[in-house]
Amino acid sequence: MARKQKTILGQINTAPAQRQFTDREEPQKSFIKSLADVNNREYSILTYYGVGGIGKSSLQRHLKAEHLDNNKDAVYSSVDFDIEADRVQHRALRILSQNFKSNFKIKFTVFDMAYIIYWSKAYPDHDIKKDGLPFLEEGSHLSSIVDTFADVGGIAGAALNILDYAFKKSKEISFDSNLQTELKNLNTLDETQIEEKLPLFFAHDLDTYKKTSPEKKVVIFLDTYEALWQNKRSDANRLSQDEWIRDFVSELPNVLFVICGREKIRWEEVDKEWKEDLNQHILGNLSEDDAKSFLNSCEIVDTDIQDEMIESSEGLPYYLDLCVDTYYKIKDSGNTPSAKYFSEVGQDEIFERFMRYLSPQEQETLKVLANARFYTKELFSLLIEEFKTGYPVTAMYQLNTFSFIREEDKSFFIHDLMRKNLISFQHDELNQDVNEFLFNHYDIFLQDLDIKNISQNSIEALPEAFYHKEQMGDVKALSDWYGKPFTKFITAAKYKVIINLSIKLQSLLTKEMTDQYHFTATVNDHLAWVYESIGQYKEALPLYKEALKININILGIKHPDTAGSYNNLAFIYEYMGNYDEALFLHKKALSISKSLLGENDPRIATSYNNIAVVYTSIGNYSESLVVHKKALLIRQKLLGEKHLDTATSCNNLAIVYKLIGNYEEALLLFKKAILVREKILGEEHPDTATSYNNIASLLESMGNYDEALPLYKKALAIRVKVLGEKHPDTTTSYNNLAMLSGIMGNL
Repeated sequence: MARKQKTILGQINTAPAQRQFTDREEPQKSFIKSLADVNNREYSILTYYGVGGIGKSSLQRHLKAEHLDNNKDAVYSSVDFDIEADRVQHRALRILSQNFKSNFKIKFTVFDMAYIIYWSKAYPDHDIKKDGLPFLEEGSHLSSIVDTFADVGGIAGAALNILDYAFKKSKEISFDSNLQTELKNLNTLDETQIEEKLPLFFAHDLDTYKKTSPEKKVVIFLDTYEALWQNKRSDANRLSQDEWIRDFVSELPNVLFVICGREKIRWEEVDKEWKEDLNQHILGNLSEDDAKSFLNSCEIVDTDIQDEMIESSEGLPYYLDLCVDTYYKIKDSGNTPSAKYFSEVGQDEIFERFMRYLSPQEQETLKVLANARFYTKELFSLLIEEFKTGYPVTAMYQLNTFSFIREEDKSFFIHDLMRKNLISFQHDELNQDVNEFLFNHYDIFLQDLDIKNISQNSIEALPEAFYHKEQMGDVKALSDWYGKPFTKFITAAKYKVIINLSIKLQSLLTKEMTDQYHFTATVNDHLAWVYESIGQYKEALPLYKEALKININILGIKHPDTAGSYNNLAFIYEYMGNYDEALFLHKKALSISKSLLGENDPRIATSYNNIAVVYTSIGNYSESLVVHKKALLIRQKLLGEKHLDTATSCNNLAIVYKLIGNYEEALLLFKKAILVREKILGEEHPDTATSYNNIASLLESMGNYDEALPLYKKALAIRVKVLGEKHPDTTTSYNNLAMLSGIMGNL
């Protein structure tokens, strides 16, 4: 893929207050040079990479403090991808703009207006009277305009009115007609399409600032870059996960990007032009001179102590920092630190000696906190009170002054190496109890989920609940629990939320279990279901085969779950065009189910439906019609008219009627199906999109092109947002829309 071109829019610590960071001479020189040249180069990307604990984040903090904070000609912003929620494009851009606004008073009025439209699509029921808009600065001109429309209630009904009012009343910026049109046109797009355009508006505001302050040098820091492809290690996944970063950089010439991560970035594999713009540095352990300079800056000047600290830490910044923390804890205890405290110890002993000089309350609190991947002020209080560590809740910020704790967006993160050491330092019983408490804390957000409106809190809670359940060590219990939220999330088409967790669970079972366990088949089925839903049929096929094999070995041929496995496998063959194999497997599933369940069971209806769909695919419409009617009758009788399965039968039967020319009956059944799907699943769901597409196709066949066109567009927008550009259904929508547009253009 060629590089995208820029788009033009119409508490007191006894340690020294600040530790001087004096290592990394060459990387620092490179930063200084890149900063000096940034306004003369089209694109500048400076990367620092190396193993965890090597000092990438410390280097980044030092570059800001030493070369930017007191530089009146420089402005900067940063985002850390270690925070899972911040890895998505709209959230990262929002954080970057907020940092620029709060720290340097740079106006991002146009971006904020675009973000209001995005917010109205992503959270249409957000009550602006009750909750305001969290991304706007309190007291800002745009915030006051939003307050004017607070009585409207939901943001969806107010977004365009806010824009119109801002165009007329804004004191911060004048909007020409082209810019007004660009912003208003966003309202015709879906959430995903708007998100893709947000960098343009971000760049517009930054360009405006740079025109008024041409001497300013702009820097954007991106930390923990490798988190973007967490659990997606293939080259293809890595290069797709950070594609939006490359597009973002392309929109911002004359901006210095500083990227820190564990691995060298490989953008030149996408476009060779990037090679000239990338300046990459690997960070190794500190040299002796750099380490001594660092210790001198911490007011540790005894050369014997310095030598022992450097030898013990092996020059790794994390452990050297811990030596400094230990040094000052010894002083706080009334003792005089000496070289013997640090002599002949390894990195494990450095940690143990640090713990020795903590108070019991500090020790217990850190051990409890280490079980959480991050904590907030609220969670800190809950954990301290639950486990009675004796540490004052009001002293949280004093504890957070340790070098291994960092704050990001009101959340606190303990360094991964420290977390690992603290967890190994605690009793298994405490580890189990804290993880169980944290699991229950997050699991609350996963109860009584509404598949039409799964909240952001629930989306963020799922991976945390999964993680803490995993830490409790019972893979079967994890599998049993995960099935319930998994079913809700996949039914709601939240595939991005569950795919990595499903991969992780399947990996755990492959590693720890054997195919003698029936629930292993269920986990394989679940992961295959996700792959099937996102159109990755080749990945789903071996998982469904393995599930079938396990079910036959454990349950035997004549079991409902084995019949289900035959059905699942048949679906994949059908999607891949192997209709003979699909029909054979569906009929085998029906035979098993009939022998066990008789005729009056929803699972029999499912088998009839599946067989009829294959008949439709091979053009045997008469047989398809008969079998679809059997399925519909059973579902109407046992499940009722307002069940999703009944809606599926109505939809599939309507397809056959359309194909044989009975448009009136087809339209009646399509409308029945869409009413149920809209009510239960909501508009933004793949099945609802299928209904819109099917009705559009019928209207096209009837010659009602003007009615068909908006429905095709609606189906496409949903599929792009939920399934992505590369899904087969999205491709179908693009083709349908193009063909109809061609027909209408020739009339």
